[in-house]
Amino acid sequence: MRIERKAAVDVLVNLYCNEIRDSKMEEFKAELEKEKVPFLEFKLETLKSIKEDEESINLSSSVDDDIKSTEKRLAELKKEHMVIYPSSQREIPSTNNL
Repeated sequence: MRIERKAAVDVLVNLYCNEIRDSKMEEFKAELEKEKVPFLEFKLETLKSIKEDEESINLSSSVDDDIKSTEKRLAELKKEHMVIYPSSQREIPSTNNL
């Protein structure tokens, strides 16, 4: 079997590009994981605001189930965060600026 230079270079380039893509995807995934808790906190604040608005105009709340599920998911994520980063005293960024 004869190994040709162009074919070998193509294979190496493809391998290298795949490694770069995979590493960038992992970095992006980690970044999104860090943003889950602040996002859910912001979502919860928004849902509660919607509920207050609905109550102020005497409508039945359409977001009660969403509030409960968001609170549950937020509690789970905070618990996971404490397990993953037990000694971390990181401050969660405020979502009030959004």
